[in-house]
Amino acid sequence: MAISRALWDRLISHLTSAATQRIQSAQRRGQIRPDLAPDLVIELLYGPVYYHWLKGHGPGT
Repeated sequence: MAISRALWDRLISHLTSAATQRIQSAQRRGQIRPDLAPDLVIELLYGPVYYHWLKGHGPGT
């Protein structure tokens, strides 16, 4: 659990925060639907990438 928390605190939270800001900005500009939940969008977009990396198919493998 400590590893998971450290990974979240040091890496993932910063990435998701930046992605949330980009999604909200696109919503304000009318580029994507305003009723989409940024957290859900992030999970749907990044989830497969993280899973792929966890399976050992990421960069440098």
